[in-house]
Amino acid sequence: MRRIKSSYPDWSSPEDCARFFSCIAEDNYLAHSIREIEKTILRKHGFHYHIFPYIQDRDVPFKAYFRQNTCEIRIQKSELSSIKAVRLRLAHEIGHLVYNIDLLPDSAKVDALNISRITREEELFAWRFAYRLIKEKSDQYHDKIYEKFKYTDQELKEAILALTTDKQEIYKELNRIL
Repeated sequence: MRRIKSSYPDWSSPEDCARFFSCIAEDNYLAHSIREIEKTILRKHGFHYHIFPYIQDRDVPFKAYFRQNTCEIRIQKSELSSIKAVRLRLAHEIGHLVYNIDLLPDSAKVDALNISRITREEELFAWRFAYRLIKEKSDQYHDKIYEKFKYTDQELKEAILALTTDKQEIYKELNRIL
């Protein structure tokens, strides 16, 4: 059953944003959350915005590339061995989009997102959003066929920490707050 959204989340809280976009329908796939974010951008800013996750044949960084009306999330082919890591990284990149949602109407600011250095605050927001979105999704799966998408708190925390070991400052902060 679809939940009707009458307001927006507290954009400063990654947890609130993740909860807002997590419960969309009974057959609640991650794709439903992506479509809900697109619809929210349309309602909030008045233009269509599309999020395109896709697999790169060549080895490029797992990263979101912001465009005027699209966000391309490039997934490394080599990372497909761990569905949990892919889901967390995808949710993390979507977290960057949610963090910057108010910049989307300004084309100059959108272009700057691709070349500017990501702040510590934004990086922490994106990982906290990823943790909460995937945790909320995990808790909603009750059918046996979704077992591979169900994770404990500890599994998600360990996976995120493993994905951030190369960023010591972020790793330490996430280790403390997750």
